[in-house]
Amino acid sequence: MLRLKLVGAFLVLGIALLVGSWFWHVPQSERVSGTAPDFALPADGALPATRLTALRGHVVLLDFWATWCGPCREEIPELVALQSKYGSKGLEVIGVSLDDANTAAAIPDARQRLGINYRVAIASQIPDLHGYDFASIPTLYLIGPHGALRGKWVGLNADSDLDEQVQELLPR
Repeated sequence: MLRLKLVGAFLVLGIALLVGSWFWHVPQSERVSGTAPDFALPADGALPATRLTALRGHVVLLDFWATWCGPCREEIPELVALQSKYGSKGLEVIGVSLDDANTAAAIPDARQRLGINYRVAIASQIPDLHGYDFASIPTLYLIGPHGALRGKWVGLNADSDLDEQVQELLPR
């Protein structure tokens, strides 16, 4: 009887892990609405400090990520490609790293290895980062040129229609 209970417990645990890992890798698109909450972005290299509202007129893609997050690192090349393709047309990709004091030193190396060509800020350095839910990463928010939230994706977006959604929001 004890053996049967143990087998059952391991079976339930195995199914939970399988389902959990599937949700980790499958993007969960969510409808969002309203105006994107404003926050201050610290300076990043040659880029001066600014506020999110100062980027009105641009399409903004916020990526909440961390250097230790495998799916985050896997998604970054798509964001690099989007910034390269649409940056001159009004797209601003902004990476918001959730690295803490123990792992933040890895950000410069990750930027170089991954070819990150967009602004990166550290969440702990943004005191007014309220209104964004990034309990699970990677989490992306798409913000239209007038500041409206247009989409949210939680999880790896390898096969998403992000390119098309960005194109729709850019000026023609």
